[in-house]
Amino acid sequence: MQTSFTLKIVYSLILAILVVMSLVFGIRAFWDGPEAGAKASFQTYVGDRADYHRDVFIATTAIGLAFVVVAVASHPRWEPLPLAFLLSGLGVMLYGLFVGLEDIGRNKEAFFAMAAASMTVVFGAGFWFLARPRPPD
Repeated sequence: MQTSFTLKIVYSLILAILVVMSLVFGIRAFWDGPEAGAKASFQTYVGDRADYHRDVFIATTAIGLAFVVVAVASHPRWEPLPLAFLLSGLGVMLYGLFVGLEDIGRNKEAFFAMAAASMTVVFGAGFWFLARPRPPD
């Protein structure tokens, strides 16, 4: 019994790491950030970089939130996958937060994205678990 539980945890962690790393490498490979060139002024480059970091932050927050919702919705169906989805969602949101922190400053979009994600997770998961029938004692 203990071996099965440990195996599920290890499988969930490995799957979560693979999903997060795939998304991180995908963002870095296919979503080009601004390049500092001779034609563009430094001020333009800084503004474009801030926009890029904001966009990555908002996109990863939405993707991570979707993973968390899938984790909550699939809780009783597939045993190791909900934990993997939950960890993947948190990992993707943390990556976006670290990318976004570089240029967020006093950014209203970042605040609203995090507030919406937090409220969705807290209230959505809370209502989901409260609406479920309790297992018999």
